[in-house]
Amino acid sequence: NAFPDIRLLADEVIWAGDEDASFHTSHRTIISGTNTGYSKFSEPTGKSVRLLCIANCVAKENEIYYEHVVYDTAAMIKQLGLNVEEVAKEVANNRDAGPFGPDFRNLEPKRMSGQAKPPSFEIPEKITNVREFAHAIFNTIWNRRNFSAIDQVYSDDIVFEGSTGRIYRGKEQLRSFVISMITSFPNLALSVEDIYWMGNEQDGYLVSVRWGAIGAHKGNGSFGPPTGKECYIWGITQWLIENNKIKKEWTAFNEFGILMQLLGDSK
Repeated sequence: NAFPDIRLLADEVIWAGDEDASFHTSHRTIISGTNTGYSKFSEPTGKSVRLLCIANCVAKENEIYYEHVVYDTAAMIKQLGLNVEEVAKEVANNRDAGPFGPDFRNLEPKRMSGQAKPPSFEIPEKITNVREFAHAIFNTIWNRRNFSAIDQVYSDDIVFEGSTGRIYRGKEQLRSFVISMITSFPNLALSVEDIYWMGNEQDGYLVSVRWGAIGAHKGNGSFGPPTGKECYIWGITQWLIENNKIKKEWTAFNEFGILMQLLGDSK
């Protein structure tokens, strides 16, 4: 066991559904532990790790039959004192020896809009339909590149927590993150896969959004010099909404998986 003292701290659960239709749950968890055993990445380092994990599950009759989990693997590797890029390249080039073959990404069909212009969704000033609100935000900011919409939907004191230990405070830091992702993947196309929520207009909402994206790495940015490789990105976002504004956001995405796709030797 790589982390014999591993602990999982349940931070939040967002749920919807019922016994007949199945329960949909989004679990935000903090995982911590000390690396005193061998892992698939290295020999024991003796270092402590703390990472974000978000798991979206569908369950019926007390059994989970469908699950999407995003671990902040890049943060864990970094905290172990390892070079994230070097580990990503090594794992990618030895993928045949693991549970996924080199073509595992082809099992997931592309569900993007092709050459069509991204549809336009008006972002409402007042939330009357959470699903439409979420679709409008992701499409307007990420697909239509309207970065000024961040001022409309996020509170002035927004706190963002994301993969690889990212913490952003305020709209400008959040906007810089979004722009950096688009700079790295200029043709990024994002698709919202699933949305559910709890709450009401008076007390606010807790929202879970699962999404996926495809883009070619053609720009300089946090992922290094452009490789030209097409990359699959997927993640889960949770929002705390108060007074029709997003006050807190947690987003976990497959950053280590992105590096594997970009740095692995093409076959």
